[in-house]
Amino acid sequence: MNFVDLLVAPFYFLIFWLFAFIYKTNNKQDYLIQKYFISAYFLRIFGGIAFACVYFFYYGGGDTLNYHSDSMIISGALRHDPVNGIKLLFIKIDYANYDTYKYVSKMIFRDDRASQFVSGLAAIINIFTFDSFLSTTIFFSLIGFWGNWQLFKILCKLFPDLHPHLAIGCLYLPSILFWTSGLMKDTLCTAAICFLFKNIVDFFILNKRGLKTALIILITIWVLYILKIYILFCFIPTVAIYLFSNINNKIKNELLRKLIKPFFTILAIFISYRALDFISQDNKKYSLEAIEATAQITAKYIGAVSINTGGSFYSLGELDFSPSNIPGLLLQSFIVTFYRPFIWEVTSPLMIFSVMEACYFIYLSYLFFIFCLRKKKGQKIFTPFTTFCFTFAICFAFVVGVTSNNFGTLARYKSLMLPFFVCGIYATIKQKNHYPIASRPIPKTT
Repeated sequence: MNFVDLLVAPFYFLIFWLFAFIYKTNNKQDYLIQKYFISAYFLRIFGGIAFACVYFFYYGGGDTLNYHSDSMIISGALRHDPVNGIKLLFIKIDYANYDTYKYVSKMIFRDDRASQFVSGLAAIINIFTFDSFLSTTIFFSLIGFWGNWQLFKILCKLFPDLHPHLAIGCLYLPSILFWTSGLMKDTLCTAAICFLFKNIVDFFILNKRGLKTALIILITIWVLYILKIYILFCFIPTVAIYLFSNINNKIKNELLRKLIKPFFTILAIFISYRALDFISQDNKKYSLEAIEATAQITAKYIGAVSINTGGSFYSLGELDFSPSNIPGLLLQSFIVTFYRPFIWEVTSPLMIFSVMEACYFIYLSYLFFIFCLRKKKGQKIFTPFTTFCFTFAICFAFVVGVTSNNFGTLARYKSLMLPFFVCGIYATIKQKNHYPIASRPIPKTT
């Protein structure tokens, strides 16, 4: 950070404060905006500022600063050499082309397409922030916030009685406020998965089948494909089962509905398999045949880095993905993702927040367990939505739990999945109307 940050960041903070004030004033009849928008909005900005300060002053480096370093090279090219600057944004790097390579050779992530995407977006923002790291981080924090806000709003349409609980899951968890507010891939992935789910619900369940909705679905899938393809591996099968379950629930004849349900499940799995096989063709390390080896390599690499740098290391042991060992790995990964670190595993002040969050998840799990024991006749534990939430959470916890080997890395990776886990539990234990579309609205929503 430098003098530019001290000048530009307060200016943009004032601009964003003015925008929030105008947005709230213009939506006086919207209960959600009046009650939650301002607090969630500014907590997210403060989360971004905290993220930037922690990495700059506490860690003294990290991916976020490397992204910013690369972005300044691209934004500098955009200002002084626009033709080659645009090539850096949109054209695959040509190492034989001196005009672009003179910039590329200075970049840290020149061989990483996903990181180049992050730096390219940051470079565009840099044009308006004069390369201010803090200001660009604030922009990223608001990109992440807008995604979570859209998820919150669509869930409030499905479950209008639950908005206080949905707000916790979507807007106020510490992991969301901190880990999805920085100049990082995770911020963009969070925004993408939230927009993707929101528009899938609009398109397939609420029947809002406009061109805009379809385009957002395609764009967000493309963003996740570029940044972290394994998110799609967890999301596509679970959301497919969710959608086909909703179709099945619309069949009025109970006997026919029960008979055809297995067919819909098999169809969802088959379509998911074909979709995942197709999107992995361009990325061999995430092909369905090589994904096990990729997981093992990733786990060993992150673990080695964590040990060498004195990080908060953990291990689930030697990774064995044989069928007989999968249930044990699933259980271990679920525990480490949601219930650890334990208090005696804390090695830095930042981990205190992870411990507090883990205690909250233990409390939620206790409430879920009590509900299952005491549920009344006719009450459902699993609906299409809650089945989606729990299967997505379990799949995602398995992927990040077995590959992270570092509590800090795990906290960052799992943050985009937490809203679905928390909201799924509350939708189970609190919701009276289990049909996926609520029968009555909450006070007016946009």
